[in-house]
Amino acid sequence: MKKLIYLASPYSHPDSEIRELRFKAACYAAANLILQGYQVFSPIAHSHPIATLIGPDAELDADLWMDFDFRMMRSCDVLVILCVDGWATSQGIAKEMVFAVANNIPIKYMSAGGEWL
Repeated sequence: MKKLIYLASPYSHPDSEIRELRFKAACYAAANLILQGYQVFSPIAHSHPIATLIGPDAELDADLWMDFDFRMMRSCDVLVILCVDGWATSQGIAKEMVFAVANNIPIKYMSAGGEWL
């Protein structure tokens, strides 16, 4: 059975262009992981298009998304953190890491270029 990865990456930023760049980075990383044979849930890649339709308040409302994200993470085999600009200060990633540790989900790190760290 293929491993199911929860791909965490930064998203929130007051500049919509930065959010769009972060969305694209998450999509690229998810595609890379799929090509490596993994199954991937990326809350940013999967939710950004929906959030943009709801509006800017939804894009920046982490609480709106975290319950769903945690539910998805419970089904995952590993949390992979995409180490792109903003990951180390992301409040969302910090919450995802705490949740992973509390639920015995291993944590791995990946660079923007797709290399395992």
